[in-house]
Amino acid sequence: MSSSLDYHDISALNALFGAGAFLTLALPDDWRLAPGVARPEIAACHTRRDRRWVVSGDAWYVVHQPERKLAAELEIRIRGQDKPVAVPERALVGGHWAGVRHWTQQRGFLRRWTVYFTELRWECPVTERVITVTLSSRAPQDNFVEVVAGLKGIRCH
Repeated sequence: MSSSLDYHDISALNALFGAGAFLTLALPDDWRLAPGVARPEIAACHTRRDRRWVVSGDAWYVVHQPERKLAAELEIRIRGQDKPVAVPERALVGGHWAGVRHWTQQRGFLRRWTVYFTELRWECPVTERVITVTLSSRAPQDNFVEVVAGLKGIRCH
């Protein structure tokens, strides 16, 4: 298990809205970040504390641990008006209380498989955004305990 975190600035460029920051992602130092299924998308931005933040947008990445041959999709969803829902499990993320949810979903038609999901969702009043980070993989959640622990070090403002 890793003992320190690597920080990754997640931002994107939109021809209409310009550049915007999603957040600074925190991952254990032995995990890698790679591009996901699509390029980040920005629908709206605003400026808070002298920084231009994405207020409506989505980003997709893959986090992987080469030595253990583990990988998960990581989705970042930012909205301005979306309110967090109450969930029983909570964690401190980026200085804010986040709801934490775990669930599974069956995929495939003839050949079925299980996908495991972990979601962290919180409101950042400093940047006036609701942030949702979802990790999904065919590997069960207990393989990603250190990644979820690292995600608690996210910087959202």
